[in-house]
Amino acid sequence: MRWIALVLVVAACSKGRPDDCAIVRDKPESAMAELSSRYPNNPVKVAETIEKCVAPSGEECDRIAKIVTAIPTLAPQLSLPKPFDYAEVCRHSPPELRRCLLPSYSLGHTLECQTEMKKTLTQLEIKPKNPEHPEGDTYPDDCAGFVSIYITKDGTWLATGRDDKARCFAPRKPAAPSATGELDADWLELQLRKLKATDCPPSSAELASAPDVAYRDVIATMDVSIKAGVPDVGLSEPDKLSVPLATANPKGAPSDCPPAVLHLADNAPGDHSSPTRDHAMPPDNQGPPSTNTKDALASAPVLVITKDALSLSAGSTKTELGSIADASKGTGNFVALTKALPPTKNGLLILQADASTPIAVINRVVSTAKAAGYTNVMFAVKKK
Repeated sequence: MRWIALVLVVAACSKGRPDDCAIVRDKPESAMAELSSRYPNNPVKVAETIEKCVAPSGEECDRIAKIVTAIPTLAPQLSLPKPFDYAEVCRHSPPELRRCLLPSYSLGHTLECQTEMKKTLTQLEIKPKNPEHPEGDTYPDDCAGFVSIYITKDGTWLATGRDDKARCFAPRKPAAPSATGELDADWLELQLRKLKATDCPPSSAELASAPDVAYRDVIATMDVSIKAGVPDVGLSEPDKLSVPLATANPKGAPSDCPPAVLHLADNAPGDHSSPTRDHAMPPDNQGPPSTNTKDALASAPVLVITKDALSLSAGSTKTELGSIADASKGTGNFVALTKALPPTKNGLLILQADASTPIAVINRVVSTAKAAGYTNVMFAVKKK
């Protein structure tokens, strides 16, 4: 859903309203500016006009997809994430959020749409798992199991069993010499969809990453898993994965995994037992929040991680927790965060982190929050 914010930014940046369809058609790169000057101080009307010119008719989500994909032409200074099925994303959104995907509606109903967009945050329930009794996990039958995913600077590992032959790997996409390429999201989605089509599909996935991997890669991988039909994604640490993927050699590794799944009951003495995991629930499964949930969101502490430092806002109190370097040092609970968090049981913490945050920092603050009684964490990405 991160592209939603981009749509709203485009609409908000126009200080007027879209104009004649001829302007939108013949001068798309300057249409916003020209029509805003012709219809000053009426952004809703401008947005409505552009929407009617770009997608005059059709099913609601198809129209939204056309409008979103027109953004790079109407606003060359902005770019969209890599292409995906915007119409399909729209159709999986609750009705209350779907109408907010239109810039004209969001501009005229700002508070309503801000509230709906907050509900799209992925909620994680942090619960310890016992290998003998995995409370919180849902296994429809004895066949259901899980897969292991491991992200590195080189690419993505997927394991459908504990044998070496049950591991597959996809390198990152090529990038400039000084940059890190993107993970191959299409490959991971294809592999997971193939598994979901088998007679014994995975019901969940455990996800870990190397310490030098950025938060954006973890969130992107969770998004792919949810999209592929494996919404129960648990965060783990490399050495606690059920399969030791951190020591696997990508050289010569196959690109396809066999159609199998991991089972907790298969653990043999000396094997890695199922780790303590966080469960990622997709927005579509959350349903409308209750009054208690809304109250919890309003009163929840907010942990903000920028490129340089961490801070916690709890009520009217804001506490500076230190630098990213401080949070990266050592292991165990992050003492500054433990001291700053208000006492609670089964509490909610909102975590807003810069996309480049090292995953080691994310893992440490989440573990600290869990130890302090915050059994629910809502993740968001802070772009700037």
